[in-house]
Amino acid sequence: IFLPLAHVFARMLIWASMHNATTAAIDGDFNAVAQTLREVRPHYVPCVPRVFEKVHDKIKASAQSAGGVKAA
Repeated sequence: IFLPLAHVFARMLIWASMHNATTAAIDGDFNAVAQTLREVRPHYVPCVPRVFEKVHDKIKASAQSAGGVKAA
């Protein structure tokens, strides 16, 4: 979960994981999202839209800085 635990969506995800006997991973460092995803290998990543927007922006910026075919 890449949300503050005071956020209602984060609280519901924790409750749902306990209710369904699943594992939840919590990481407060948004800059380490890629590393955390490689380590945890989650089956699903529930997030608010802003998190997905930030990931998209980082991918787009790295593609543009690469130039050439990769930028297309």
